[in-house]
Amino acid sequence: MSKIDNLIAFDDYTIQERGWKQGFSINYTMSQLEKEPRLEVIIMPFSHNDPGWLKTFEEYFEESTDAVITSSRKLLPLLKDLTFVWSEITFLDLWWTTHNESDRLAFKRSVRNGQMEILTGSWVMADEAGSHYFSTIMQLSEGHDPTMAYLLKECHIEHMVIQRVHYAVKKYLAKHRQLEFYWRQFWAGEDSKYDTFTHMLPFDSYDYTKSCGPDPEVCCQFEFRKLGKNCNEGGTPIVEIVSDNVKQKSNLLADQYRKKAQLYKSNVVLVPHGMDFMWSTEEEWKNEHKNLAELIKYINENEQEYHIHARFGTLKDYFAIVEKRIKDNHTALPTLSGDFLPYADKLDEYWSGYFTSRPFHKHLDRSVQNYLRSADILFSMANQKCSARVRERLTRRWLSLFQHHDAIAGTSRKKVMDDYANKMVTAIKSSQQVIEKSASYLLNMGSAKDNVLDVNEEYFFDKLPRQKIVKINSSFLLFNSLTFEREEVMCIWWTLLIVKYTTNHLGKMFHGQPATNQSILHHRH
Repeated sequence: MSKIDNLIAFDDYTIQERGWKQGFSINYTMSQLEKEPRLEVIIMPFSHNDPGWLKTFEEYFEESTDAVITSSRKLLPLLKDLTFVWSEITFLDLWWTTHNESDRLAFKRSVRNGQMEILTGSWVMADEAGSHYFSTIMQLSEGHDPTMAYLLKECHIEHMVIQRVHYAVKKYLAKHRQLEFYWRQFWAGEDSKYDTFTHMLPFDSYDYTKSCGPDPEVCCQFEFRKLGKNCNEGGTPIVEIVSDNVKQKSNLLADQYRKKAQLYKSNVVLVPHGMDFMWSTEEEWKNEHKNLAELIKYINENEQEYHIHARFGTLKDYFAIVEKRIKDNHTALPTLSGDFLPYADKLDEYWSGYFTSRPFHKHLDRSVQNYLRSADILFSMANQKCSARVRERLTRRWLSLFQHHDAIAGTSRKKVMDDYANKMVTAIKSSQQVIEKSASYLLNMGSAKDNVLDVNEEYFFDKLPRQKIVKINSSFLLFNSLTFEREEVMCIWWTLLIVKYTTNHLGKMFHGQPATNQSILHHRH
């Protein structure tokens, strides 16, 4: 990426009046297309569901997401040619626990027969700049970081689709037909072991009006959930596909597919069809399917004229076709190392302020992570069966939820950020309870008596942590959750100002006693 960055004019803010506004005009000739393999088009219905942004996680589920997943459960068995993909497991988990066994079995059948596909399987679509790798691994993500590609590769995920890349970088790669590449780690050198086949979406957004092709004024005409309304771009009416207009609309759509294909080497096009919280009603599902199916049927029946074959599909379907084309045609894809940070989606409006914004929430995130790791270790050492396991699971889920790209990034509304903070404080308190119970159990050699320990910090969602005061003749325990020795200054609040510190021969137990002279000893722990 460093070489590409040096070739790009990042201060070129040229905006086209129509079409791909921050890109370039795409042209082709039919004679050129006839020399290439038939254009394969995979139309991929999806719904992007933020687990918190303008509304809280629970509000979005109740008002939108529950209906999206439930509609997929009802309609996919009826619409046999239709497919759907899903990413946010945090929502799917909530849907799973609030629906009956019949719904769950129907969902499983859709997954088994290939109509429903789970993408990544992560708790959320995590931010890739502010998240720590510990939390990213746990939840399995504006910009894209190569560490994420490495972690996914280690999980045996072979393909990626990315969107949030600087528009100037997209423009450069599109001109050179390099929007598909093998993403390699900087340290890998010539070793392709950790390469990840990556598909970069070319245009300004993932929503359908910016994904069927370079011209939003055309693509918006095929957003059939808005039948009877006019396009936001261009004002063209959105109408039902009937025999009188199917050829004209097919010509428009085929042109968009061909233009998009000029940006890739394989002559296979991925067309995401959806947007935020789309596909939420049965009427919407039926309108989208009926009209898209009419267009697909007409284009496929006139394949000699269009030189296109289209169908509904998933990412698995798309990458299977692409890899076969690459192999059959001996196509060489480029290798790219580096990251796509910072990200700008227009002009010089960079998504970089969120790296440091809302520091209180970012601190809470790392605190939850710290407490959870300590709770993991101590609970494993105690190896006891108790309710602490349930609390620890909740902690893990709240930490994973906060890795969402509108949570740790701080780009949600204030009331939503407050809700995230409250959830993380709950997570910290739950982890502290696990730590207290497990440590007490270990110190008492398995005794079932009450806790003898209290964690020394109390957290709140709207103010700084409060330190607990250690009383005279009290003992305190320091726990190192890392796998190596470390030196660190510890701040302990006592009822007296002058304190003498002593340690046992293991360097693990510290006792505080009143002293007439201040004595400060430096210990490893």
